[in-house]
Amino acid sequence: MCHKTLITLGVFCVFLAWGVSPIQATTIQLDYFDGINTIESGWEVEILEATTGVSVTHVDSESVTITVTKDYGPYVYKEFFDEYVFPIGFLTFRQVDPDAETVDKIIILSETIVNNTGAAWDRFKWVLTPLGDADANFNTGESDWNVSPWFGDLSEGSYEFVATKGTTGTGVDNHATFSPDDKLVIDVDLDSSDASIGVELKQIPAPEPATMILLAAGLPFLLKRKRLRLTASSSQERKS
Repeated sequence: MCHKTLITLGVFCVFLAWGVSPIQATTIQLDYFDGINTIESGWEVEILEATTGVSVTHVDSESVTITVTKDYGPYVYKEFFDEYVFPIGFLTFRQVDPDAETVDKIIILSETIVNNTGAAWDRFKWVLTPLGDADANFNTGESDWNVSPWFGDLSEGSYEFVATKGTTGTGVDNHATFSPDDKLVIDVDLDSSDASIGVELKQIPAPEPATMILLAAGLPFLLKRKRLRLTASSSQERKS
């Protein structure tokens, strides 16, 4: 059996263990049509969630500018692991061709992030992971990522941006929308690898601690209700 088949089976088994179905990825070319010509950026983005959208607003000789929409669905309780799992957003940027004329900046102009997880958030993280031999980081000088009413800052050469409500701010309630904007700039060193460059951007919400306490407090009741339901189902099967 080839390595690719083994990897595919392994991924499938992981999905089954976590109680979810494997997701079909969608790839979008990050090109811009100006009404006359299609301007290529040399990048494509792979999206794993159907509730994620990416739109290109501009491409020039140095950068590609995009907007992102993401609807975060409900959290899931994993009984086997005894933990609550909150969804993570994945955007994987890949150079279309290592010999192509690829721009070296990916600019996120704005995001529309909808919280439908079933719990309020008090933090949100953007985590950048270069793939393979790639080299990429957030551009501190050019980024002006506005996460109001939250607080957040970038350190030099950062791979992570953390937005937090602080001690006096308000979180993002369930069914509310979080809308950071004013650009988050990713610098990519296109000379760092002989192969096509890849960069993964994870977007990770974090529930408020008070919410997690309530969830944990309600867990024994949920487990008891599930056991009663299973017992009732078994009794019904024996009678039939």
